[in-house]
Amino acid sequence: MYLYNTLTGRKEEFAPLRDNTVRAYVCGMTVQDSPHVGHMRVFTVFDALFRFFKALGWDVVAVQNFTDIDDKIISKAAEEGIDWRFLADRYEQEYREVARRMNFLPLLHPRATQHIQEIVEMIQAIIDNGYAYVREGNVWFSVRKFARDYGYGKLAKMSLDEMMAGARVEPDPTKEDPLDFALWKAHKEGEPYWYSPWGKGRPGWHIECSAMSSKHLGLPLDIHGGGRDLIFPHHEDEIAQTEAATGQTFARFWMHVGLLTFRGEKMSKSLRNYFIAKEILAEYSPDTLRHLLLSAHYRSDLEFYPEKLREHAKAVARLKDALARVPEDAEEDASFRDDLHAALKDDFNTPEAFGLLFSALDSPTPSKLATVRGFLRMLGFRLGEEEKDDTLERLVALRLDARRRKDYALADTIRDVLKAVGVELMDTPEGTKVRKVR
Repeated sequence: MYLYNTLTGRKEEFAPLRDNTVRAYVCGMTVQDSPHVGHMRVFTVFDALFRFFKALGWDVVAVQNFTDIDDKIISKAAEEGIDWRFLADRYEQEYREVARRMNFLPLLHPRATQHIQEIVEMIQAIIDNGYAYVREGNVWFSVRKFARDYGYGKLAKMSLDEMMAGARVEPDPTKEDPLDFALWKAHKEGEPYWYSPWGKGRPGWHIECSAMSSKHLGLPLDIHGGGRDLIFPHHEDEIAQTEAATGQTFARFWMHVGLLTFRGEKMSKSLRNYFIAKEILAEYSPDTLRHLLLSAHYRSDLEFYPEKLREHAKAVARLKDALARVPEDAEEDASFRDDLHAALKDDFNTPEAFGLLFSALDSPTPSKLATVRGFLRMLGFRLGEEEKDDTLERLVALRLDARRRKDYALADTIRDVLKAVGVELMDTPEGTKVRKVR
């Protein structure tokens, strides 16, 4: 298996370092808003990759965090006049529902706010090792000192001068150098805070991922992944923090997924050019979206437009139609399966694999089609085996969200509609129970 390593700039042979187990960390959602299809591209790529690792006989322990405290979360909660914790929980639950519909593998999803102790301990280690300093309750990472001793910019392939020219520099009079970044932010009136040796405050963004990945996976990680837009400053700073705190290599392989673009620009909330994942899934199947998001090589940018989903819906329908005629007990073509696996072993080349799949439809045999079915299921496609009572599950989830938002009128309406069609909802301390009464 060969994967492109952003750190070295080349494809390298990959295998897990310890116990036949791949230990991987993927930067997850900052839960300030609804997940969009740009997020889904990153998470779908890694979901399919982890599934392939399992097919190769490796175990996978994967972590995908929730950043549930952040400037944007605080700001949006203030705009809506609600508690920041409620806002974060709302969008975490929305992501979890989208992930369920997308058939993502279950992963460990730690929250940043559940790891304040680990964050504080890591920051203290960085201070003790001489790579951070405290000013008026803020703790800043000393970039130039770390650069002299370890080298900084090795992931982004940028010099300090280039970083100064293009960095999103965080201005603050307590910093010794404009490049220094926050490990701990001193408390401001009206903001949430935790206690620390440096006073009340909250963690910076980058340190959260360093602490959570180290705690749950140990060092070094086999793979650290995310979108290409995270290479600098987020992932560069994660490397610096973790190595400054521990003196150990942080991650062996760095994998970055290309951008999902719309009209040539990165799909992002700041540009307001994004498409909400749950709205796409209300119109198209998870298989259709998964097929689209895996249709380009993961390192390439992928242009998205809603009409494109129709093309992929037709492609998925063609696959399902061909596979419906193949008995479940049909034997697979081992040689054809090896060809498909060879494509994925070469830096997870899904478009090459899909090309082979569709060529099999042009000259189908039962064994080749059985192989196509097994391969697609391995990549996370359901192939028509949709979720049981999906509509009911979505209504129950919608009612739960309404109750959390104290929209009791909507919650009662959903309950009454379901009762009218023979489904009774019972709220218990263990959660909502569903009983069909006729």
